[in-house]
Amino acid sequence: YDVFFFFSSRRRHTRFLPVSWARRCVQETGINRLLAQVKATEGKVDNLGKFSIFGQIFRQASKHSYSEMCPYGTDERIFRIDFLNEASIDAGGPYREAFANMCKDLQSKTLPLLIPTPNQRNNTGLFREKWTINPKATLDIHQKMYEFFGVLMGVAIRTKHYLTLNLPSIFWKMICNKLPDLSDLDAIDRFTVQCLDDILNIEKKNVDADTFCDVIDQKFVTFLSDGTEIELIPNGAQIQVTFEKRKQFVDLVIRKRLEESQKQISWIKNGLFEIIPEAVFGIISQESLEVMICGSPQIDVDFLKKNTEYCGCDENAPTIKMFWKMLKSFDDLERSLYLKFAWGRTRLPLQDSDFTQKHRII
Repeated sequence: YDVFFFFSSRRRHTRFLPVSWARRCVQETGINRLLAQVKATEGKVDNLGKFSIFGQIFRQASKHSYSEMCPYGTDERIFRIDFLNEASIDAGGPYREAFANMCKDLQSKTLPLLIPTPNQRNNTGLFREKWTINPKATLDIHQKMYEFFGVLMGVAIRTKHYLTLNLPSIFWKMICNKLPDLSDLDAIDRFTVQCLDDILNIEKKNVDADTFCDVIDQKFVTFLSDGTEIELIPNGAQIQVTFEKRKQFVDLVIRKRLEESQKQISWIKNGLFEIIPEAVFGIISQESLEVMICGSPQIDVDFLKKNTEYCGCDENAPTIKMFWKMLKSFDDLERSLYLKFAWGRTRLPLQDSDFTQKHRII
């Protein structure tokens, strides 16, 4: 139902979009991948968005109005990619490759926008593969980079050029204007949630008001996802948490942690709403939104086979059968790498009609 309402809403809203959106500009965008690779190898962080692939595209795209880049059709491109000194011709492959490269930059130490969740860093809890917003990324240039990140999300929805991103539930809830809860904090920082539960229910361990401070030495401070320590109340670093005030402490920590990336999320929304009408996000769930932007990480070989054309070969030939048997033996990561090699994208369309270009075996 979410998908149906989204597309019916999109048709309703696009009738009122400014004419300039239909007359978008397809920019020639030159990318120096060698420069990006050298800087990444040196461990450089692209704080200003200058040398990473994401940064290079961001710098060139931000010279134009994002609303003029708004695409309308599935598989439509918002710019043409020229990989400098690589003799590339963008018939679609370099464009899809650039999107994959930008997602790789976002989920690495190359850019300051996303960081590994505490669960990933501590190797504990669930969803250890996730990346979350960096609450320390607050510079003016970071705001512009987050806005461009939002633009890419909007483009992914319209064109189905999916972004290969592993973002936690709290991210998608906040984009959809839904309130995150303790389960969302647990999904990114299991250790903190366990500690809070121990403090809140300390009496189960036969600790009372007289012995609490002997067992728990905690001030009114907490650590954000990036490890920054902040005070929960004025002069909190000097105020001891007591048995009587333990619930106040727990509530303050949960609130602060769930709100730590509000500023960055608002910047992402600014870019996203340049491409997709804001009203749309009031009628879809966070789960549906994630699929619209990221596609499905599961690669269905039978679905790919159904949307395959054979040129100069017989689908019943032994070598073709062996190919499909081999592909089915791959895990999703290996299948994704095959798609990237053969098609320049890492995830399949969600339905048959989204295959504007069939998978071909020649």
